[in-house]
Amino acid sequence: RQIIAHKAPYMPQLYLSTGHGSRGLSSTPLCAELLASQICGEPLPLPNSLVRALAPARFLVRDLIRNRI
Repeated sequence: RQIIAHKAPYMPQLYLSTGHGSRGLSSTPLCAELLASQICGEPLPLPNSLVRALAPARFLVRDLIRNRI
């Protein structure tokens, strides 16, 4: 297993909610609530494990762990 030494850079004040696909009608309100709570610094409406599973860089992290990059 590789140890990831540092976090990936993020663009400050840039927020996106995309790629909801065919389940967008049901996933968009929950994702909007999650995004709004992150922006405002409020408690998250989801457990931390689920928030990490939805992280935008999750595929990059997975590929780093599997030595594909």
